[in-house]
Amino acid sequence: MIFAGAALLLLVFVLVKSVRLLRARAFSWRDPRAWSAAAAVCLGITFFVYMFGALSGFTQTSEICAVKSGHGSGNRPDSVTETAFPLSHECRWNDGITIDLVPVWVNPVVFVFAAGFVLCSAKAVHAAITSRTVTSRTGASS
Repeated sequence: MIFAGAALLLLVFVLVKSVRLLRARAFSWRDPRAWSAAAAVCLGITFFVYMFGALSGFTQTSEICAVKSGHGSGNRPDSVTETAFPLSHECRWNDGITIDLVPVWVNPVVFVFAAGFVLCSAKAVHAAITSRTVTSRTGASS
C-alpha cells in the first residue's frame, strides 16, 4: 500500500514536470533549470519503469511462471533466477522451457531514460557554468 502511494506520487510528479516542460513557450538550451527538470523527468520515469519490472511476478513467482509456461499451476519451475541489472525474473524447467516474467520492454526503457538522465544532468551543469561565466563577464565589463 505504501509503495502504491509512493508510485502514484512519483507518477504525478513526472506528469506535472512533463507538462511544464511541454508548455514552455521556448525551450531555452541555455537554461539550467529546463535541463534539470528534464533530468528529473528522466529519473522519475527510470525509477517508475524499473520498479514496475522489479515487481512483475514479485509474489508467487514460481506459480506465475508455471501458469505462463503452460505447465499448470502445480508444476513449479526447477530454478528461479533473479538479477537486478539487467532486470530479470527467469524461471527454468529441466525440459528446456525458460520464462522471464519481466516484460521485454522494461530494460531498454530503463537504459534509455537513465542515459537521458545522465545527459540532461551534464547539460544542466554545463548550462549553469556557461551562464555563470557569461554573467560574470557581463557584470565585470559594465
